[in-house]
Amino acid sequence: MISETAADRDLPPLERIWQPGNDPVKGIGLAANALNKLLIDDEIGLHVMERSFMTVWLENESHETPLRPGRRMSYIEPIVDSLKDVLSPRARKRLKQALSIVMGTEALIAVRDISHASIEESLDATAWAARALVRQALAEDEEARRKRNAAS
Repeated sequence: MISETAADRDLPPLERIWQPGNDPVKGIGLAANALNKLLIDDEIGLHVMERSFMTVWLENESHETPLRPGRRMSYIEPIVDSLKDVLSPRARKRLKQALSIVMGTEALIAVRDISHASIEESLDATAWAARALVRQALAEDEEARRKRNAAS
């Protein structure tokens, strides 16, 4: 219940941040910042929510089904899916998985508690990482395309 309440805060609709056709690199940075700012604005709630997630996982006998709401995916999936004409399904899946690492409670806890970053630095680092992941996926696709063309 705690995690549901904390996660149900006013997450702005993605359409306020990014629209299909807009730059996905810029969009993912804005999305990461919006989500992570919402979470870090209540840092105690952030830790309580993460503890709640861990408790539910530890108390669950079957660790096969996801137990977390995965709200970050409502930002990640549309932006990554906008690259369907550029990235393969496998590349998009990997990018979505990688982006889930830098957006959300775990990312903020790591950068704040382990890296001792300020709130501003935390938001900057997570948005930078999200943009870097999209750029890397696009660069890898471009490189693979060049190799295929050179082999032809």
